[in-house]
Amino acid sequence: MGQVLERTPSLIEEAWKRLTLRKSVDDMQMEINENPLNRPLNFFHLNTLGLGAIIGAGIFILSGNVAANFAGPSVIISFLIGSLVAFLAALSYAEMASMVPIAGSSYSYIYTTMGEFCAWLIGWNLCLEYTCAVAAVSVGWSTYVASFIEFIGNTSAEYRILSAPIAWNNTSENFYLTGAYFNLPAMLGSPALLVYNIDVSATFNSIIVVAKIIIILIFIFTAIKYIDPKNYLPFIPKNQGGYKYGVEGLFHGTTVVFFAFIGFDVITTAAQETSRKSQNKLPISIVTSWGISTLLYIGFVSVLVGVVKYDKLADDPIAVVCRAMGLRWLEIMVDVGVICGLTSVILGNLFAQSRILYTMSNDGLLPKIFGHVRHPKQKSQQASPVQEQYPSFLPAFLRAVLKSAPPNVAIIFPTRQAPKPGPGVPFAAPICIGAICAVLAGFLPIDFLAEMTSIGTLFAFLLVHVGVFIMHWTHRDIKRFKIPSKTLFIPVIGVLTCGLLMNSSTKWAKIRFGVWTITGLIIYFSYSKRRSKMWNTQEKRGRVVEPMDNTNALHELVIDWRGIPKQPFEAVPIVVDMNFLHATITTAVE
Repeated sequence: MGQVLERTPSLIEEAWKRLTLRKSVDDMQMEINENPLNRPLNFFHLNTLGLGAIIGAGIFILSGNVAANFAGPSVIISFLIGSLVAFLAALSYAEMASMVPIAGSSYSYIYTTMGEFCAWLIGWNLCLEYTCAVAAVSVGWSTYVASFIEFIGNTSAEYRILSAPIAWNNTSENFYLTGAYFNLPAMLGSPALLVYNIDVSATFNSIIVVAKIIIILIFIFTAIKYIDPKNYLPFIPKNQGGYKYGVEGLFHGTTVVFFAFIGFDVITTAAQETSRKSQNKLPISIVTSWGISTLLYIGFVSVLVGVVKYDKLADDPIAVVCRAMGLRWLEIMVDVGVICGLTSVILGNLFAQSRILYTMSNDGLLPKIFGHVRHPKQKSQQASPVQEQYPSFLPAFLRAVLKSAPPNVAIIFPTRQAPKPGPGVPFAAPICIGAICAVLAGFLPIDFLAEMTSIGTLFAFLLVHVGVFIMHWTHRDIKRFKIPSKTLFIPVIGVLTCGLLMNSSTKWAKIRFGVWTITGLIIYFSYSKRRSKMWNTQEKRGRVVEPMDNTNALHELVIDWRGIPKQPFEAVPIVVDMNFLHATITTAVE
């Protein structure tokens, strides 16, 4: 019998293959065609999903926080710069989404352009982005819930169960104890919308998003007549050290309020649950969501710092402004709108995070539990005892049939596949993420969570810009929406602006981001690398087998039972054509 030699690549070759291993666009299209998820979303759902995820804690809470602690009235410029950076990223996302409409969003885009290693980095930091975003929004949600309860109940809520036990001092750059126990409403806000049916949640999200936008417009047009121009002066307050006002505070404020523009990328994570008819409108939905949210943001913060002096704003700016105007009815209406609005943000970000984990799990980079899909309409099937014993019964049967045959026989035996399940929704990922977000929201302050969300998002946007640049050189002929720039000016400017804002983050934010990234690298090289489906497939395809002696190549019996499913499947009688089996054996031996 001949010997088989297998050529093993060197360590350098293997490392290089690992860093540059990419999914082809054809592979992505195959995944899209084999999509197990339901497709109920239309163009209107996509727009409301994006607006629901964007308009949230960034405008209702962080706008006042940044104005009071960092930028002053120049928070308007902070929002304008943030919107410009977000617009550049929106264009790059629009081009990628039109070419690779898959649930993995920027993770899948980078897998196609820069390889698995970079895809893991961006996927890992997307987990940071969405998890901290949900936690931060939950903290803001709890603030307005407490305010609403105090208003209608005419009583003061218990402080120790409404705030995080620790807070971050930007001046001394350290944590300190607040005296509180935990933020109970925030902990309840995250798990409240964990596992949901996508049809129902999309409609619910659309309703509360429309209500949220109407309430914001009512607030803006009601407060315009109360604006005092003196409140805009000095427009850029004098720096008081560190990031306290001045130009330094303006740019640092941009880094913080950039959190307010996170959400349009959520649209791209819904690509595999969007109807075929609406899928080509993903780029339009991305840009539309950005445009509407930017107009609302600029109008909102302009009114905010115009009605009340910037240093009097805090974590509940709408309540402060409404009380200054003496309009209690407006305060309670806005509180209800904000509570509903922040709920839609939690819903959108949980949706996006679960789809990222689902895609990474399907690629083998994360445990299989994150790829579990719930099929509510699928009926369970019971197998008969004969079917359950099929894998163990068949070898004995073949041994009896082939008892008199020569020992070295090549046989091909067909296996049967279990019935393919119908479309469903990811199930385990939202539960896991909701539990983690509940803990973070209960014990960490909102400014800490928002800053970590922003730096993680900026890193993701930066890599997407690089991916678009690469796609323009490697896939020029693929039909898609293209950025209106023949010189690729927009992706280059996008990379520079994202890098600038990341550099404007605090020292400790950069350190925490570095620690998170290093943790991701450890997980990748210790777990994900060995379980990558893409790598294992390429490794099998790339094997070079050189038989030394092929004179007896057909005289070896190799039966691989791994292809036979052990799970129950349809009752199909086992029929063996003995004439065909005998002819096959005879031909192989001859």
